[in-house]
Formats: sequence, C-alpha cells, structure tokens
Amino acid sequence: MTVPLPIVTPLAHPSSGPSSLSGLGATVTHLDLAALFDPAHRTPGKARSTPQFKALEDAVYRYKVVVVKHQDRLAPEQQYEVVKAFDPAAQGEQGHNNATVEHKGQKSLLFGIGNAIGTHPEVKLVGGGIQSERFGGRVLKQADHVAYHKHPLSETEREAGLTRWHRWHMDAALFRTSLPLVTSLLCLATPSISPDGVRNPRLTVRWDDGSGLEMEVDAGSTGFVAGTAVYEALSDEERRWCDERFVEYAPWPYQWNGPTRGNSNGLGTFDEPDNTMPLDDLPPWDPADVKTYPLVWKHHRTGDKALMVHSVAVRAIHHPPSGTSITSLSEIRSRLAALQRKAFVPERICAHAYEVGDLVIFDNRAVYHSATDYPDRFGTRTMLQAHVAASFDPK
Repeated sequence: MTVPLPIVTPLAHPSSGPSSLSGLGATVTHLDLAALFDPAHRTPGKARSTPQFKALEDAVYRYKVVVVKHQDRLAPEQQYEVVKAFDPAAQGEQGHNNATVEHKGQKSLLFGIGNAIGTHPEVKLVGGGIQSERFGGRVLKQADHVAYHKHPLSETEREAGLTRWHRWHMDAALFRTSLPLVTSLLCLATPSISPDGVRNPRLTVRWDDGSGLEMEVDAGSTGFVAGTAVYEALSDEERRWCDERFVEYAPWPYQWNGPTRGNSNGLGTFDEPDNTMPLDDLPPWDPADVKTYPLVWKHHRTGDKALMVHSVAVRAIHHPPSGTSITSLSEIRSRLAALQRKAFVPERICAHAYEVGDLVIFDNRAVYHSATDYPDRFGTRTMLQAHVAASFDPK
C-alpha cells in the first residue's frame, strides 16, 4: 500500500505587524512519525529513506521552523531517531554534551535547562510547574528571565501580563562537539491553556532597551528569527566586515560566562567588567576543542548566507586577512549587539503558540530562538527536547 505524502502548509503571516516579514514556518499534517520510526516495521535508516521523511526534511530546510501536528504517540526513543535521521553520520551525543555542569561552585549559564527522563539520555525534559506522573510528578522551575537578566521585570509587571525574550541563541555546546543540525520540541502540556481548560490571556513581550518595542505572544511561546534576516538587515559595509570575520568561542563557554547576566531584549551579555570566569579556573581543556566559526555561515543544504553567532559565548573576533583580533569583551559585546539588533524586531519574529501534540523541528543552523516565561499560575509546561551533536561544523 502506498503511504501518502505529508501535507506541508506554510504559516499564514499578516501583511503587516508582528511576524509579517519573518518568512518562517509551516505546519505538517498527515504524517505519523511514531509509525514511520516504529522499529517493529523498519530500521531508522530505512525510515530516513522514505518519501515521507524526505518531504519532512525538505520542509524543515525550506521553512526553517516546522510544526508536525498530532505527534502525541511519539516515544522519546523515536524522537531521538527523528533528529538523528537529519544527520545519520552523527555519533548521537546530546548537543549540549556536558555544558550544564557546575564547576568550583559556579553554575553553568545552562544550569537546570534540560532534565533527564531516564529512558533516553539525548532527550531532555524542559518546562515548568508540576509534571505528570509519567515524569515522577517532579516540579520544574521554568527558565525565566528573572534569574538571568540584569534588570528583570518586577513580579507585579509579570503578574500583569508582561514578559521578556529570555535569551536568543542556537542550541550548541560550542566546545568540543559541533552544534546540532536540528532541534525538536514535543509539546505535552502548555501554559497557554489553564489547568481547568480555559485559554489563558496572551502576554506582552517587552524589549525594554529604549526602542519601545513590544509584541503579544501566547504563554510559553518560542520565538524564532532567521539568520538570513539578520544578515540581510546589515548595510553593505557591515556585510563586508562580517564576511571576513571569525568568532572564537571560550572553552567551556557556559561555565566561563556563568557569572554573567543578559540584556533586557534577550540579545547578548550585559556589559560589566570581570564578569566571566578566568580561563585558569575552568575545568581542564584542550585548545583543539575550542571552536572558531565564521561570523557568516553558508548553509550546508540551501547555500543561503546567514549571520549566526551565539554572542554570549564569544571571547575573540578574528580578521585573518589583516591578522588582527578584537579581544576586549566590551567591544565584542557592543559590536555583535549592533549587528544583530536590527533584525530582532516584531516583524521578523515568528512566535509559535504550542498545542499539545505539536512536534516543532527547527533548523538550528538557520534560526535563532528564545523562550518566553509566564506566570506560574498559568499552569504546567511540558516539552521533550531532542538534538544531537552534528558530524560537521558550519562553514
């Protein structure tokens, strides 16, 4: 029997206002990934070679953010195999490796993000609130901006319906292993719906950077911005500057920047002196494991040029043609913030409102993403996250 191809429908964005220029997103229906990756019927390699997976893969690389509907039956082991199918040569190691470990009493910037579920080490539980018995009824603290931003919203402001972009980033260890090609997030519970089944009010994301920008989102939404949009927003002179630069990430970057705090718009590090861990205080490291990437990437599949940089972890910007480097953290932070800031506006942001059963798969080398927090009274957020370290570095 011939299995029909999934139906891919681009997201309908408004002609003006928030998300109108994002160019991101599609929904995928009529695709049962639990059946496609059922080991009783086919191996992961055979699942990857099916027309159904090829259609999904094409959609992810075309639309950059894809929402596969009605994936409630997908087991963690299958979710892992789905992301692994995008990079069959990958070794299968979780994309953050051990970037979350505490060292010498200093918590990693990623501490508490990603909780083990016991059935598959590469699939992590993320969210907030009281989790179901499936996950032991544990209570998760959402990764809200209050503990990270230098100047967070007050509790009164948050209860009144205001929120922030937590931190714009790609999923990556940025040390030893290569950043994943894709990330998947499976929604099992969403705070956009209250515990008694009523839709919660939408929240207002406020930039609080002097721009006056704000944007409405559903509770628990993830925002996405295309790296191509960041590159295209630059002037010709800025593009030439970026095309010739490479960024060097710190060893153990999330331990190195563990003491830092973020800016109110979710972009970059709040600049203050001596707020990173000295290199001598980091866990042992091999210089060969330090990652240096181009500031502008040419996508391995589409060939598109995108400005992709995880600015909070950069400790040097190199210019090989002249042999010069920028090593002042203040200058690095201000330069990268100026380059990125132009594209992080409501018109360029696609904010997905999750529904239970949504499996969001996004091109981790083509988009930035950020969580948003919400009042705890809104209820539980339960997501299973899966990504694997890639078999090759971006170029």
